Amino acid sequence: MATQREIRFINSKFWKSVKKTPLYDLYRKTIQGQLEKKRRKTQAEGLQKFGYQMLNEIFVETNHHDIKVFAIYGTLLGFIRDKDFIKFDFDMDLGIFVDTQETFRQLENVLLPLGYRKVREFELHNLITEQTYNKNGLEVDFFGIFPYENKYITYGFYQDTNVHYDSADLFNVRYHIMEIEHAVETINIHGVDITIPRDYEYMLKLFYGENWRIPDPNFESIAKVMDKSVMGKEIRYD
Repeated sequence: MATQREIRFINSKFWKSVKKTPLYDLYRKTIQGQLEKKRRKTQAEGLQKFGYQMLNEIFVETNHHDIKVFAIYGTLLGFIRDKDFIKFDFDMDLGIFVDTQETFRQLENVLLPLGYRKVREFELHNLITEQTYNKNGLEVDFFGIFPYENKYITYGFYQDTNVHYDSADLFNVRYHIMEIEHAVETINIHGVDITIPRDYEYMLKLFYGENWRIPDPNFESIAKVMDKSVMGKEIRYD
């Protein structure tokens, strides 16, 4: 994950000129790939070492403050299908029902005293839709789940290699519209009470398709609806 300093470098005229040369393709195919592989390996080790401890304190504290946080995406898939983290996963994905404009700020007020450091958040139309926190070198992504026409919607951000972005902090938007209850339940994994959405089977089918129970080593990305007409902004804090 890039820092604010790295973002400024990426937006610099020097780096933009480098990207137009053959040297950039060489860097992207060799050095960049190796650095990313090393980073993910380190984070995967951190997930195995600190993951359950971190989830336990997150769920205990958010429940105490009546903030509905639950496993989502790959973290939910691993707990339901494998009864553990997915072996190659390197971070944690949690959903959060956003009941008011202050929900993410309430989450921040809970996590910061526990030693978590907010490293980024995404904004769409001046609304915070996602936050990432780091502790012990392990990242936790919180995806906002928002009311939407008697249903719920959640957003993700991506950069299309075929799109020119005026700034490195701009992203296109993907989204899921979900017919789910505003409700959670608890399962126990490795002695830790894990909060999951009550409609977890519906959500896993929506994210990963009919065959979500069968591991797919070639799986590349979650099912998503792209909206290339809308731009969201990433804000870094480290």
